[in-house]
Amino acid sequence: MIVFNDVTEPGSGFDVDTNNVVIIDKKRETSPGLMRKDAVAESILDRMLEIRA
Repeated sequence: MIVFNDVTEPGSGFDVDTNNVVIIDKKRETSPGLMRKDAVAESILDRMLEIRA
């Protein structure tokens, strides 16, 4: 799995509380949209658990 965050996007990156990531794995690519960093972490963990299941 690869997760990347485009820090050039407004509201994404350093000195803000939000990120806009793309999550890529063998089966799909998802872009959950701009969200709080703790929600991004939960999305990553949820996707990891789906892959393991």
